[in-house]
Amino acid sequence: MDTPLDEKFRNTVAADLTIRIAQAIKSGELPEDQLSSVCQDVLDNKDVPTTYEEFIVMLNKLTDRWPIFTTVLDGITSKKQAMTDVDTMFSRTQKQNQTVQ
Repeated sequence: MDTPLDEKFRNTVAADLTIRIAQAIKSGELPEDQLSSVCQDVLDNKDVPTTYEEFIVMLNKLTDRWPIFTTVLDGITSKKQAMTDVDTMFSRTQKQNQTVQ
């Protein structure tokens, strides 16, 4: 099932990517001569996906090209997994409660 992409989520991730770019420049992970290419790549792709799943695919491709974004992608996928786990537990609890009644 495709989950529609929330604009707040898209903007939060864009901010995370921007912060990560700044950190990578400061730490020397990203040479300044690549800054323009990285920023253009992010700008060209961040508004394309319309679903959460498409957004994750886009982030995976971005991370493949620019490994500095691995921490952003990992953070998002771990949060999504946690949300899925909570939803699964909640669903099981509801089913158990319905069976008991």
